[in-house]
Amino acid sequence: GTPWGQGAISTAKFGGVRLVDLLKLAGVDDPVKAQEEGGIEHVRFHALDGMMASIGIEKAANPYGDVLLVYEMNGSPLPRDHGFPLRVLVPGYAA
Repeated sequence: GTPWGQGAISTAKFGGVRLVDLLKLAGVDDPVKAQEEGGIEHVRFHALDGMMASIGIEKAANPYGDVLLVYEMNGSPLPRDHGFPLRVLVPGYAA
């Protein structure tokens, strides 16, 4: 893990894809339908280091699409200390 004491703060320019776009390609374009007909309530994420988190399907499939799957940071490939090869950014959530 990252050796942060009480926490950290920084800024960066991230590049990647919106989770909502990926879910649409997978056939999940309506969060209400996904819940009622498919029983999908959460999208789960599992990291190589054992970290796990989930977000509600309403957030993941939000048409405003603020959840990002990030593979670039400041114009370069995402560094290992920041989640290489892929990081999930979910505004308003902390893990």
